[in-house]
Amino acid sequence: MVDGIKHKLSQFHRFVGKRPTIYGGMGIIAGFILFCFDLALATMLQRFFMATGLVTLGTDTPLGINLQTPIIEGGILIMMATFRAAMIWANGYIGGLCQVSVEVEKRNSLTQWAIQDGGQETGQMMTYFNDIIIGAAASIGCIFYMVSRLIMAIGIFIVLAMYSSPLALFVVTLILVLAPVQILIDKIIGKNSKRIQSSLAQAVSLFSRAIKNNIFVSLHNLAQHETQTIQSSVGDYGQSSIRYYSLSSLRAVIPQLLGLTAVVFIAIQGRGYFADNPALLVAFLYMVLRFFQVLSDIARVSANLRLNYPRISILFKWWVQYIDTSVPQLPLIHQDRVGLIGWKAHNISFVWPNGHQTAIDNLSFNIRPASTTLIIGSSGSGKTTLFQILLGLLKSTDGDIVYVDVKGDEIQLQGRLPYCISYVGPDPFLIAGSIRDQLLIGNHPLTDGELTAALRLVQADFVFNFAEGLNHLLTEQGIGLSAGQKQRLALARAILRQPSVLLLDEATANLDEMTEGLIIKLVNSLRGKMTILIVSHRPHSDLIVDTLIDLKHFEGKI
Repeated sequence: MVDGIKHKLSQFHRFVGKRPTIYGGMGIIAGFILFCFDLALATMLQRFFMATGLVTLGTDTPLGINLQTPIIEGGILIMMATFRAAMIWANGYIGGLCQVSVEVEKRNSLTQWAIQDGGQETGQMMTYFNDIIIGAAASIGCIFYMVSRLIMAIGIFIVLAMYSSPLALFVVTLILVLAPVQILIDKIIGKNSKRIQSSLAQAVSLFSRAIKNNIFVSLHNLAQHETQTIQSSVGDYGQSSIRYYSLSSLRAVIPQLLGLTAVVFIAIQGRGYFADNPALLVAFLYMVLRFFQVLSDIARVSANLRLNYPRISILFKWWVQYIDTSVPQLPLIHQDRVGLIGWKAHNISFVWPNGHQTAIDNLSFNIRPASTTLIIGSSGSGKTTLFQILLGLLKSTDGDIVYVDVKGDEIQLQGRLPYCISYVGPDPFLIAGSIRDQLLIGNHPLTDGELTAALRLVQADFVFNFAEGLNHLLTEQGIGLSAGQKQRLALARAILRQPSVLLLDEATANLDEMTEGLIIKLVNSLRGKMTILIVSHRPHSDLIVDTLIDLKHFEGKI
């Protein structure tokens, strides 16, 4: 059991991260220092009220130092209160540092994993990146804050018991009366918290889906339906959030109300307990108020924890599954260029973890450097899977596959492959920016003359019909351009990299016959200058290929 607890704590420490843990520890220390200032402030309150004569002098003078004038004692009291205020600020500031550092570290990890892993649902990743990580980071900050406040509550209660154990027992009785109500509220908050998280996640996912498929939604008259569906999830989120805030606020004010009740009772009945030193009653009442203020803080923060528990739970499961076990790291990139490359595959096969068999079964082939290879097959046959195996993104279940140079010798390309390859997919990757910006994505600095030459090569002369030319601005969706025009921009960008390997993944799938013919003609002109891999549903009669890999009827080398 002890080993299990140690493992959980170690795992939680790794999940939180080194820097957030340091900030959290500093927050706990700041909380303890704040407790010390509370004690000092209680003592100075005694001295101040004794100096002003508002309370009867007791047998003992606090700190054992003769009383000074009310002005001096008041000045010291204000100075002590100022130091205490500074510690309250520091405690809040450090808590903010802890939360922000968790957000930064987890967003960095999520970004690296999602981009490297690929294939993630956009809405889900956006929910993780925003709502889940923000809530989880707030929870971690709350955990450290709770620890510091619990230390303060325990310390203050010990002091109260030292002043008067019967009155401290009365305070405990009030807390026991409070507990069932707080537990009931806490359960309701927990149910609302799960609903808040799930309804918001659903709204984000539906919103992302509708935006991504806005043309389909509009043409099929689904705009009103999609809007209402999203608004329903948002409304559910809003109602659950309102219930949470009403209950969490109630949870926080109950301790304050009980604290005031305790102060009134003790002020009336406390004279008998502090007959020898009436001034001590002032300090006791102050510490009682502070005790219930701390309990109110704990109630407020614990409600926040309940709100964000579903989020930190989801993020922790993701971290354990994808980060803590594998700890994916971006490979070391060497920017030196490599020559032309090819592949040799011997009896490779691939079966998905769920047992789904692909057409990649005992497959052998030789893709020579500077050759053109066409991979064809029906949808779901394994074309993209083979593509990923060739790129090292997937490992074959059986068999061997290696990179080779022009001599046919095996070469190692780990960390250097991104500098050898240009990729063009069925949906060109565009950003909000100028045409120049599109062409320079993933490329080294290039002159306008080089950009123009590449555009001419792929017959993208439409660019020069724009008044701004290379400075013509595009949206992320490339509104105003046809599918063929966007594809030609992507090809120009790919060629500008001067790659060893050009990968065309269904690059002509969305093009008309004439545009497709132009691109095939361009690909034929590049034959022998680079290794070309083409993935397609069907063969192309005008395409000159050296190797055909048909995943339904494998033919090998032509």
